[in-house]
Amino acid sequence: MELSVDLLSEMLTERGFYPGNMGNEHVWKNVINGIPYAVDFRIGSVFRYMYGQREEDVEDEVLADLKTAIIAVMQEAIGGQDVQATGATNQEPEIPPTETIVTQEDKPTVVPAKVPQKPATRKLSNEDLTKDNIRQYLCPAATDQEIFMFLQLCEHRNLNPFIKEAYLVKYNNSPATLIVGKDAFTKKAEEHPQFDGFEAGIVIERSGKVEYRAGQLVRPGEILIGGWAEVHRKDRQYPYRSEVSMQEYNTNQSSWKKLPATMIRKVALVQALREAFPSDLGGCYDSAEMGEVV
Repeated sequence: MELSVDLLSEMLTERGFYPGNMGNEHVWKNVINGIPYAVDFRIGSVFRYMYGQREEDVEDEVLADLKTAIIAVMQEAIGGQDVQATGATNQEPEIPPTETIVTQEDKPTVVPAKVPQKPATRKLSNEDLTKDNIRQYLCPAATDQEIFMFLQLCEHRNLNPFIKEAYLVKYNNSPATLIVGKDAFTKKAEEHPQFDGFEAGIVIERSGKVEYRAGQLVRPGEILIGGWAEVHRKDRQYPYRSEVSMQEYNTNQSSWKKLPATMIRKVALVQALREAFPSDLGGCYDSAEMGEVV
């Protein structure tokens, strides 16, 4: 019901909640007393995160207050009817939009409305990726075995190293490292039919309190201690959540020294994406996770 969504949005905005991003606007969040809280419009769920775990049915004044407020808003929207705690009503389910076509007999035929489809992504062929052009243009020092493994990764994951979706990095006589770019992670996720958006940010400590913050802004006087990310799938009730610490990944070199918040957020995001879509991203690692510079 559009009216109830508008009223819920207004109520949550007054309480400091904000909508998600990347197609995940149905989840509204706020951090209260250092604890992340969320309201999911899609399934009518109110929950919090404690130590990386999602909690709903727990004694919590904020959760109880939110549930009471949501029920009150929904009752107001439908004229005082009883509303379940999840926000569901007894209304008939909505019917998908349709188009009406008039036949020669003037009898209407109802067909589903057409949904625009994304153009298919061209897969790389063996002619595009060869041992010779990998060695010539990407990594001259790589061995035949390292190039073979890199070619297998690119072929099976449909990655194009010539547009920086994948890298083969080798320093001196050390073994080569196979790295997938962060943009390739998000691109693969967006191409998946069950992808339903993501949120990512940093974890900071301020005045002895821990705060989960969207984005990567660190203000003066705050200590950056980690990153977090959530990836949503349409066929899953709960998001895939990742939390990582600066202590584990920070190398204090190169990008980690210049852009620590950006880097730790990226680590959390690619880990959550990999867990959410293992068939597409399993075995793929970003340079920030590997300690490499590309």
